[in-house]
Amino acid sequence: MTIYSAAADGYRDTTKWLAAFVPVAALASAGLLLGPRVLSGIGQDGLGTWLAANWIVALALTMVVAAIAAILWSAAAVLSVEAHELGALMDDPRTSADLAGAIGAGALLPHFFDQAEFEALMVRRNANENLTEAESTALANGVAAVRDWSIFSEMRRSFRRFVRVFVAAIAALGLGGLVALTRLGGAPIEAPTAVTVELSGPGTRDLARVTGCAGDGLRFVAVGGTVTSPVLDPEGAGCRYGATWHPRRGAAEISYGPPGAPGTETR
Repeated sequence: MTIYSAAADGYRDTTKWLAAFVPVAALASAGLLLGPRVLSGIGQDGLGTWLAANWIVALALTMVVAAIAAILWSAAAVLSVEAHELGALMDDPRTSADLAGAIGAGALLPHFFDQAEFEALMVRRNANENLTEAESTALANGVAAVRDWSIFSEMRRSFRRFVRVFVAAIAALGLGGLVALTRLGGAPIEAPTAVTVELSGPGTRDLARVTGCAGDGLRFVAVGGTVTSPVLDPEGAGCRYGATWHPRRGAAEISYGPPGAPGTETR
């Protein structure tokens, strides 16, 4: 094992940990924090209606998914690096200068002290000249060192690109998650809370269909959901025992406290 193969292993290990941990943590967090609210809204309003009303949330969630995909894609580029053919490395202007610099810095030590000595022995081998055991061993070790250097060099470039993508993706994950949480909004209802409800025409009909409630003088208590999307327990004429109502968008204006008071939430 050369120093280059050890360094390449370090890049691989770091990439694996980052690519495995961050996407899993992001998906788990999004699932726990946003999943129930998104699924509840879609189940209540239907996908088309929910998307029309929450397109910013949909874009934010798309940003989260795209950031995770970018991390995985750039990580795959690091982990899939392969060695180049020796001839291609030496003939390609883009890599020959880097290879010469690496050899000048001691990449072939202690087997060869300069590139000319290494190339001369390669020429002899390609001409089918008989090499001594020491020369064959030195050449094999030199070729292995060049191979390890080529993997390390390509992996270093890929890893630098991965780091840039990773940092940008982390920012996108944070921004997308923050926007989604803010737009979905609403703290959870943790205790039964009396609310004031002003029903629209569609809301009145939907309430009667779901709970049987009809007429004036209805009272409502928020017993679940969130502040911006509560589950209501209605009381009054015709209301079936234990029936709850999750108002659709535009079905009601819901106030926590006196009507029109600060903090009023509209549903």
